[in-house]
Amino acid sequence: ATKQISETLKNTLQNKKEAIASRYEIYSLQMDSTHEAIEEIIKEIPQSQRVLLTAHDAFSYYGKTYDIDVNGLQGLSTLNEMGLQDRLNFIDLVIEKNISSVFVETTVPQKAMRSIIEGVQDRGGNLNLGGELYSDAIGDENSNADTYLKMLLHNTETIYAGLTQETGSNTN
Repeated sequence: ATKQISETLKNTLQNKKEAIASRYEIYSLQMDSTHEAIEEIIKEIPQSQRVLLTAHDAFSYYGKTYDIDVNGLQGLSTLNEMGLQDRLNFIDLVIEKNISSVFVETTVPQKAMRSIIEGVQDRGGNLNLGGELYSDAIGDENSNADTYLKMLLHNTETIYAGLTQETGSNTN
């Protein structure tokens, strides 16, 4: 997509063609470097622990790219209401796969995922809140997720920390 944007801009802004090409090359190298860094971090997560549970399925692209099983409680839409069967199925998945953490998104209320944590506790298990991920927006200037590439790294570091936690630690 960025290459297409660059080509369109070069065709539209003929007098800035060289500057656009130069900036595209720099950004392309930054994207490659970020992708490689993410791959290295994800490799450190044991394959059996690469299960990302979030409120909705905003991370399917990420899972496909980095070989992580992504499950969204509410599917693709954050507007769907979570039904009792959805909640029970999610709790079953957590217990069956011995998942240590679930994640919330900065743009989605935490209530649904907190109910999953409580449901797992009610069944004698332990589940952590692995942290907040940016899904529909980047962070503010103080978040260390204020650009697309920084946001990807922030999410990856948060996912790594959450998925490598021992089951049974802090459930808040």
